[in-house]
Amino acid sequence: MKALQYNAEWKPKEGYPLSQREIEDKRAMRGNLVFRNPSLQLTDIPLRDLEPGEALLKVGACGVCGSDTLFLGQDESGYTHYSSHCRFPVVIGHEFSGEVVEVNKTYDLKVGDLVTGENMYWCGSCRACKRGLFNQCERLEEIGFTLNGAFAEYIIVRERNSYKLNSLSERYGSKRDILRVGCLIEPFAVVYNGMMLRAGGFQPGGHVLVYGCGPIGLAAIALARVSGASHIFAFDLVESRLKMAREFGADHAYNPLKLDGASPHEVVMEYTNGDGVALAVECTEKHRVTIPEIEKSLAMGGKVVQIGISADNTDLSSSAFQKKGASYFGSNGNVGGGFPNIINLLAAGRLEIQNLISNSFSLDDAIKAIETSKQGSGGKVIVEPWE
Repeated sequence: MKALQYNAEWKPKEGYPLSQREIEDKRAMRGNLVFRNPSLQLTDIPLRDLEPGEALLKVGACGVCGSDTLFLGQDESGYTHYSSHCRFPVVIGHEFSGEVVEVNKTYDLKVGDLVTGENMYWCGSCRACKRGLFNQCERLEEIGFTLNGAFAEYIIVRERNSYKLNSLSERYGSKRDILRVGCLIEPFAVVYNGMMLRAGGFQPGGHVLVYGCGPIGLAAIALARVSGASHIFAFDLVESRLKMAREFGADHAYNPLKLDGASPHEVVMEYTNGDGVALAVECTEKHRVTIPEIEKSLAMGGKVVQIGISADNTDLSSSAFQKKGASYFGSNGNVGGGFPNIINLLAAGRLEIQNLISNSFSLDDAIKAIETSKQGSGGKVIVEPWE
């Protein structure tokens, strides 16, 4: 089958402490410290046979994630810009939807079903999994990073990590519309995991702050609105994304560099009459800039959830959190209830997300799709392999 495959040389940087798992199967927990001389190419690869409990999907759509854009770059020493868990070669792409065309001893999935799914394959038996922390699985495998992903004609998925989209048929008439919306559910589930499961949400009527108005930030705004936020503040440097933030429900959307000398936290505190925000959602890679502002924007007992990924260390004032009784939650992944709840919200018409898509490309132009997304000027860029 045709697929977009990423490869790189396993060459740990001097001084990087390798784990036993990294040594055994040549993976990396910090890709930018281990893999160098990357290449990305559209190629033909064979499809393996299905194992029991698996299904073969004809990919309908696959969204470009910010993590995918990092695969395009490398530093002066040739090391990839992608700084998290990975193993190469691998077909990238993890925000997917598709139609079931073959199954092997699946309980619920049938040929013809339209599905999406988690990309985080947890083991179920490690210390983290036994505590219910599936996104922190110690033996985690990830579609699009260590397992072949969906910038391809077909993808193999596990039934236990898959969710049917059939309930969306009444709201979205055509198969294509269902599949286009279906590939957006993964980033919304990432945000749901961070805001609702890791941070525990917020009481309706609380104020919410979002830094970064890319697709993840827009998802945070939309979920804050449907969850009963009174005022939603959004900050981004790109005017087109601020416009989308307002369309998705932000009451106040600003470029922090255009505040006439004011700081973002001053704007937030003024509009909230000094109360601050109940929940701040960090969706950028500029933590060193955003976190100090977030600290000054929090209400008493406020929460911060970290969803944006950065390789840099962040300066954090622990005393600010201590005095306010505030909390800082790290969030990684999408497992834990987000998928079925997002699908329910879509089916009920409570959540409208299709306008998040700004560009669509064929599989032949998948690299162009990633380059377009990397420009960071629009919403979600998707690849539709069969268009």
